[in-house]
Amino acid sequence: MTLQNRLKTKLQKTPMPLSDYMAMCLYDPKAGYYTTKIPIGTAGDFTTAPEISQLFGEMMAVWALDQTQGKPHNLIEFGPGKGTLLSDISRISEKYDLFNYFCIETSPKLTTLQKDKLKGLNCIWGHDLNELQPHLSTKPCLFIANELLDALPIDQYVFTQNQWHKRHVVLDNKDNFVYKDILVDTPPAILLDKYKPPIEGDILEYSKDQDMLMNTLTDHIKEQGGALLFVDYGYGRYIYGDTFQALRKHQPVSPLNFQGQADLTSHVNFAYYVNQAESKGLQVHLYTQADFLKMMGVDLRCQILCKQFPEKEKIIREGLDRLINKMGYLFKVMVVKKYEKSTQ
Repeated sequence: MTLQNRLKTKLQKTPMPLSDYMAMCLYDPKAGYYTTKIPIGTAGDFTTAPEISQLFGEMMAVWALDQTQGKPHNLIEFGPGKGTLLSDISRISEKYDLFNYFCIETSPKLTTLQKDKLKGLNCIWGHDLNELQPHLSTKPCLFIANELLDALPIDQYVFTQNQWHKRHVVLDNKDNFVYKDILVDTPPAILLDKYKPPIEGDILEYSKDQDMLMNTLTDHIKEQGGALLFVDYGYGRYIYGDTFQALRKHQPVSPLNFQGQADLTSHVNFAYYVNQAESKGLQVHLYTQADFLKMMGVDLRCQILCKQFPEKEKIIREGLDRLINKMGYLFKVMVVKKYEKSTQ
């Protein structure tokens, strides 16, 4: 039975919250988008920053090395895609020999690609942090992810008729997938006190999966040190809006079509995670991707590469332009770590 038909069978019995629909479309073991597809690249549905230019991964390496202060660390990447980012980081960091590498990946197909790309690198794979825990030494951990949070399931809460409704997916009388907003739930209270009073039609998005992951990682940093760097598209203040979207063959499509065949994502509420980390006494910085890359020295590195490979200067500069000018202000970089103790 196809994924679409299995979804319809479930929906004939009961409405499905948006987060459950998204999770099934993306992560169903037999037919989920991320579990069965190679989504990245021109032959896929989208292209990520590490695939656009090696400059991206090299600047991540600069950041990671700076965090170590010359001491060994575990470096853990969530959702490594084709392995390109970790390959670039390890190439720049190789001579310093400061990292034990780990990958957290749920897709068998992508894991195979990553292991081929990272052949020769001493790296351990796991499905989640718990699985890797026995392999992690007492060294502090650096957690890195690019475009991970946006692909974790979300729920939407719609304010209509002076009340909050939770968005569900149902079937209409023609057996088509449609939305239905049901008065069954309200947004988490921790969110509500941060938003302005809602008006008719406002949509608030929240991801329990994002929240649990970020809570786990910030707790880890608070207790054991290390740092976190997550890159994703999103917003840095509490705003309402519908950001649920689908992409197929690099073109937008309806999220209610092509189940298991399209990438489903949402914009990340970075304001919420900044507040979450700060409430634990951690140091948090939220940059635009453009500002972060420039701060790490991407312009100088670009000049050096252009001098080393003059025949590739056009490609190198086009890649930088895409990272800075086309993606640089939509994408945010969130950095979390413990406050450094004063030496005075």
